[in-house]
Amino acid sequence: MNNYLKNGALGSKYWIDSYNKDFFTIQKESNLPPIFLNKLDEFSNNILQPINKYAYYYSKKPQLIKYKDYIVLRQKTHSEIWVEPKHNGLYALDKAWQRQFYISDINLDKDSNCFDAMYKFYTPWIINKKNNFEIKSIKNSPFLIKSEKINFDVNGYSWIYFLIKKNGKHMNTKQYGIVDIGTPMFDIIIKDKDTILEIIKEYEK
Repeated sequence: MNNYLKNGALGSKYWIDSYNKDFFTIQKESNLPPIFLNKLDEFSNNILQPINKYAYYYSKKPQLIKYKDYIVLRQKTHSEIWVEPKHNGLYALDKAWQRQFYISDINLDKDSNCFDAMYKFYTPWIINKKNNFEIKSIKNSPFLIKSEKINFDVNGYSWIYFLIKKNGKHMNTKQYGIVDIGTPMFDIIIKDKDTILEIIKEYEK
């Protein structure tokens, strides 16, 4: 299979060409069975919702971490990610039916500790609120996240932009690495008091 290049990332032609498509178009073109495409009715009134049935069945609900004045929702991987540096770019692949990440549609600041390839995660679980939420990297995670504020209300989802680190326990050798299932991806920081109370209540059900 031929690999194509975009923003420092290598992959199949379809995957590369999907960099500027919205998530719901990608979802429909991923040949997911129709049962996985829709949201679940039982979550329609919840603050925290899986973006579709696939996310509900195959990804875990974000880990809830409580602090004095805020909470964190920590999303983790639900499929292994293979990382293979090549001379002309980075080949990174997960074998999930609904891929966890895609080529970035924006240019990210390069970092000497990371490969140049630019990616974006889709958000398996979304917050059904109009608030802005802060996104941050996680210490010792293989991913360097673009810190920013996101709002799920605009598109019904949000992209999380990131680079993959060159070093860490995910890199078995300089030639390849494997990001394990359950590896921390990104943190969503929530400081709005009403949203905090509603989310904690849902986790305690």
